[in-house]
Amino acid sequence: MGKKIRLNEIAKELNISPTTVSRALSGTGRVSSKTRQKVLAYAETIDYRSPSQNKFNAKNNQSSRSGNVAIVLSRDLLYESEFFHLCLLGAASALADHGYETLLILCNTNEYEPLKPAVEKGMLDGVIFTRAIAHEKSFSFLKKNRIPVVVVGSGVKNALMVDTNTALACRELSSSMVNSGCRNIAYIGGSMNYNVNAKRLEGVLMGI
Repeated sequence: MGKKIRLNEIAKELNISPTTVSRALSGTGRVSSKTRQKVLAYAETIDYRSPSQNKFNAKNNQSSRSGNVAIVLSRDLLYESEFFHLCLLGAASALADHGYETLLILCNTNEYEPLKPAVEKGMLDGVIFTRAIAHEKSFSFLKKNRIPVVVVGSGVKNALMVDTNTALACRELSSSMVNSGCRNIAYIGGSMNYNVNAKRLEGVLMGI
């Protein structure tokens, strides 16, 4: 990034007027070729960027957005529940309303290799995970590459999260079963690598 140096500082260093420096940098006005080259060479050595150059770079960075957002769906959950398909359809619809295309990326639990090609090619403006996984490697990979992350779930640092109160719902469910006379209650859950399953078990135990 360019250093915050004023035109008059360059002018003083080169023993010319600030107006001449401005003309040399902008390429307008009457300035000799020798003086212009002198100013440009010095500006490059100090990594100087004029306000107009900074505006251009900011505009260029905005235009470099890909317009794509990836939705990551775990392979082992692809056919498990209609919930994930509803998440996919809802997110894709909302993204389309805001002018974004949706890329579907299938990943096994706790892997980020399928994301790497799209990230390295600059194809993604953001990533949505349909389920939060404990110690997910891909979160740190995306953070390192400054890609925003949204997670359907909870317990993920440095990410926006969309979640239901799973623990409370399971506590009310198990408590209702106890109040109705059930005494031998079994809980059947999925992998504890998924935060939602840990929350479900936590809620069930609170209710009994």
